[in-house]
Amino acid sequence: MEMGTINSRDTISTMASALTWIMEQTFPSLYSYLFLFIHMSSLLVCSVMRQSHRHPHNNPHSPAAY
Repeated sequence: MEMGTINSRDTISTMASALTWIMEQTFPSLYSYLFLFIHMSSLLVCSVMRQSHRHPHNNPHSPAAY
């Protein structure tokens, strides 16, 4: 019984350290991708808002377009 608990604790700690290592390796790139995606989407939203403000009659979401 004692050997089993020691082994399970070692396994859990090894898994935790492996998980933290994987997180440290992968998350910076994920954060950069996320930042890039948010930046591009915000630029897209700003351009769409500017177009809709410039041309209110050409807005496809308005009921007048249908």
